[in-house]
Amino acid sequence: MSDTGSDNPNGDISPTLEEVARQFSAWQANRAKKREPIPDSLWQAAAAFASAIRSSAYSKYQCP
Repeated sequence: MSDTGSDNPNGDISPTLEEVARQFSAWQANRAKKREPIPDSLWQAAAAFASAIRSSAYSKYQCP
């Protein structure tokens, strides 16, 4: 996978795990309230990533 995303079987560009993790970290650091709901854009990025790769490939990932 490249830093710009990966092609999934549907031909869409999906984010890498590192990109999604960076987006979540940035949101967590800058959110107004601790219990603020996860934005739709982050849910969509996570879903795009998850649909693009096998679960065994990211189930072993450990956040830094």
